[in-house]
Amino acid sequence: MDASLAKTIENLSQKSHVISDEAKKAKQDLLNRGSLKEINEQKWLLMESFSHSVDMLSAIFKKSHFDELALLIANPSRMMIINLLIGLIRGIGFATGVIAVIFTLLYTLRTTAVVEFVLQLLSSQ
Repeated sequence: MDASLAKTIENLSQKSHVISDEAKKAKQDLLNRGSLKEINEQKWLLMESFSHSVDMLSAIFKKSHFDELALLIANPSRMMIINLLIGLIRGIGFATGVIAVIFTLLYTLRTTAVVEFVLQLLSSQ
């Protein structure tokens, strides 16, 4: 009985009956990994890395105009109107370019027989 009493007194002094084995393992893991300060520094570095990654993604989305593309896709009628206007402007530009080239050619060749031939073709129609 004295042995069991001594063991109980020793257990009470160490409070091993109150602390679970999991808590002891957690304390040992914490001591093995380092202090709380080191753990907080590691967490801070991870948060800084995450913040940097988010900033990079934000910059990429801003440069790619992804939000504008998503708005156009979400509203197809607006996209069709914009495409129609762009097509009309391209057609007007092409026609203006063709007229400018023809005018330049006719102006430089105005005294030659080629111009007279072209003018005859145009007047006969």
